[in-house]
Amino acid sequence: KLSKKEMIELIIEQDALIREETLIIGDSHLDVEGGNEAKISSVAVLWGYSTAEKLAEYGPNYLIEKPEKLLCLPTN
Repeated sequence: KLSKKEMIELIIEQDALIREETLIIGDSHLDVEGGNEAKISSVAVLWGYSTAEKLAEYGPNYLIEKPEKLLCLPTN
């Protein structure tokens, strides 16, 4: 079984993504942690399983409360 980091790395490689333009969106600290380990930006969302406090402990680049806020994220 692949770790979150390994899954991210595989997707980046398979789809020829630019790491600096890639981010992971998730509702779990594992998503944020995987993004950190893969050296990509992470967006922690609050409409899932974790609390803002728990997600913030893992240092997401963004922490958002509503899906429409995804549209407000800065672009490269």
